[in-house]
Amino acid sequence: MRPHYLVAFLTLLLPLAAAALFTDRFWKPIENISDPHVIKAAEFAVSKYNTRVIQKLVFQSVVGGTQMFASGIIYDLVFTAKNESLPSSTAKYGAGIWEKYFPQPMVLMGFGKAKN
Repeated sequence: MRPHYLVAFLTLLLPLAAAALFTDRFWKPIENISDPHVIKAAEFAVSKYNTRVIQKLVFQSVVGGTQMFASGIIYDLVFTAKNESLPSSTAKYGAGIWEKYFPQPMVLMGFGKAKN
């Protein structure tokens, strides 16, 4: 193999290897799930979700999650919410929320029912 092919190969391979090795290291468990920022992010996720659906959810509590610092904080939260039209329909949901500094403070990246 010629040297320039080796350099090109390593140039492509090293970033991929680094991404594979370090991706999980950036996500940290949320130590205080009753932190006001965490609760605010979960409530934001539920309110944004409610703008898109007919059956509205009512936020209950955060049960867990992880966070990563990247131009703000990205939360991967699991929380309980209940369907406001049904008397006892509490379920777990998951959401990805990006709390950034500008232009809008929070962005809902994903929302869905959590797997038990």
